[in-house]
Amino acid sequence: MTQPSTSAQRRMTAPSPEDIEKLTQLREIVRQEAATASPFMASLWETLHAHVSRAHLRAQRALTRAERSAVLQAAKAARSQHGARAAQGQGEEKQEETNG
Repeated sequence: MTQPSTSAQRRMTAPSPEDIEKLTQLREIVRQEAATASPFMASLWETLHAHVSRAHLRAQRALTRAERSAVLQAAKAARSQHGARAAQGQGEEKQEETNG
């Protein structure tokens, strides 16, 4: 049985590019609704637009951070792997010197 995710767990997950696209579309829909609504509804739509816009910006920043983090982790793993290979190569050279 799976446990429901908490808001903290949801915040830790980076948005996908599809999520960003959906937020972009939602922003546009809300903006269009605000433009054609009555003054009362327009103020509600504008408030909603502000919330969606902030969510969109947060999602873009989170995606950028996640992408940057993935690149840094890949670079770190590559350096670590390169260092391990170099150490292994030096160990083999020393073994050949003692055997030879």
